[in-house]
Amino acid sequence: MVAEAWEVLKRSLVYFCGQPVGTIIALDNFEENLNYDQVFVRDFVPGGLVFLINGEPDIVKNFILKTLHLQSWEKKIDRFQLGEGVMPASFKVLHDPVRNNETLIVDFGESAIGRVAPVDSGFWWIILLRAYIKSTRDNSLAELPEC
Repeated sequence: MVAEAWEVLKRSLVYFCGQPVGTIIALDNFEENLNYDQVFVRDFVPGGLVFLINGEPDIVKNFILKTLHLQSWEKKIDRFQLGEGVMPASFKVLHDPVRNNETLIVDFGESAIGRVAPVDSGFWWIILLRAYIKSTRDNSLAELPEC
């Protein structure tokens, strides 16, 4: 059962520019209007801990760096401008096979049910960053000026 769960988690990986940057929340065939094809900051944390436990910290590092980068994007919900430091609720990768490129689409709550700001994303992100540092002894991420 553990091996099967591990395989499902690995199949849920989302790649951007050839690197894993998170996991989607459902592998089931889902309706396009649902946001199950996105990487949610909060929902990645349990899987991220499993990746750390199983000796795959690069996936977690990629996720931390990508979400940190997305944090600097313009943040709006409807017409409300969110403050500095807000982490995204989620993001997804759009693949354009015609142009052979990938684009990140970030969501700061605009697509969420109830359209609420992702106030908990930052807390979960910090927990995962701490777990990454404890697991790898790599303090370099925490020492980035953006952190």
